[in-house]
Order: sequence, then C-alpha cells, then structure tokens
Amino acid sequence: MSYDDDELKEVKQQVDKRLWRLGLLGAHFVAWVAGSAVLAAALGEEGALIVPIWFGVVVLHGLYYFLSEKREHDIQAELERREQLRGNDKLKRDRLYRLSDDGELVEVEDDEHDEVLKDKQHI
Repeated sequence: MSYDDDELKEVKQQVDKRLWRLGLLGAHFVAWVAGSAVLAAALGEEGALIVPIWFGVVVLHGLYYFLSEKREHDIQAELERREQLRGNDKLKRDRLYRLSDDGELVEVEDDEHDEVLKDKQHI
C-alpha cells in the first residue's frame, strides 16, 4: 500500500500533535514536582495549600489528554466501521425487514427481497 505525499504529511502532523500533547503533560508534571520543592523551601507551610491545588490542575490536564486521545481513537474506529459497512453492497439501514410470527424484526434475504420488489412492480 502506498501513500501520497499529502496523506503522509497529514499523518505525520497528527502524530506530531499527539506527541506534543504528551510532552506538554510531561513538562507540566515535571514543573509541578520542581515547583513543589521550590514552594516548600520558599514558603514553608503556606506553600502546602498551593501544591495540592497545582497537583489537581496536573490531574485535570492528564484527564484532558487521555480523553482527547480516546476521542481520536473512537473517531478512527467509527470511520473504519462505516467504511467496512459501505464496503458491503448495502448499508444495514437500507436492508428490508419484515415482522416474524412472534413480532420480531427479521431481515429479508436477498432472494425474498427481489420477489417483493417484483410483486410491487406488478401492482
């Protein structure tokens, strides 16, 4: 499978964007660790209030990162699923259904579907 230059460039940009987000999260965590040590040395007990609040911000940053990654993954999975459905002759919603004797929807087979269409044309 070969990729054209535009598609390869787009994929590289997406990967770079993901790595940048992860790098920012890592830098934020390192800044919190270093900043906590500096605050503890400089402010003593007064810094004890700032450090946990800052840690909460780091946790929220991590949550945002992981949710955005999950969103990207879910979008890609849905696109692949839809592409796979379109690869079939018909989408599921375009298929014909009928009620069975017990009241459940049953998909009409292609042979039955053709007969129904012929009957409708004669009416």
